[in-house]
Amino acid sequence: YEVFVSNQKLDDAMAVATAALRQVPNRPDWIRRLAQAAEWSQHPVEALAAWRLLATKFNEEKAWEGMARLAPGMLSDEDMLRVWQRQALLRPLDVRELREIQAVYERLALPLEGAAFFEKTFARHPSAKLLEQAAYLRHSMGDVDGALVNYRRLADTYGPQPKWAISEASLLYGRNEQHKAFEALKAAESVATEQDRNFWKLLGEIG
Repeated sequence: YEVFVSNQKLDDAMAVATAALRQVPNRPDWIRRLAQAAEWSQHPVEALAAWRLLATKFNEEKAWEGMARLAPGMLSDEDMLRVWQRQALLRPLDVRELREIQAVYERLALPLEGAAFFEKTFARHPSAKLLEQAAYLRHSMGDVDGALVNYRRLADTYGPQPKWAISEASLLYGRNEQHKAFEALKAAESVATEQDRNFWKLLGEIG
């Protein structure tokens, strides 16, 4: 294997690694060699599969990096989701990353699973954006109760904000709970400014 790699005979190196894994399946050193040779020789499907196996079975950091490197170009949302889910366990994610994760869940037609992911991540790394995205995804699937829980949790945790009050009131008004909708808006009235025109408009309509 090393001789083939040093001589840039990468397809041959890949063949050696593949043959070795037939003899000793699931050996991490040979899976790693297969992943590297496949990626170097422009065989991304085989490389991604090998990195995936190494990452999920042996939790190797370089394998997760390999998945993150190859999955976007392969349009493999399932693999990107695995990468993001692991990252969320390790560190807080920024706004751009959270948007990417939301988009992945939506492309996979898994909005409720996405909402649950954001809610669980909030428990580890609290961020208002997480609950906003959870509420949005639940609302998109008609889970009004779940969306309302998240908007109320936002207000309880971070204090009322006009944009959250508008969302909560709109959901309540949409199911003919006008009094509760009005109360949701009134709770944020003291922090609303002149620029919050939609807030004042809705308050006037409901009140």
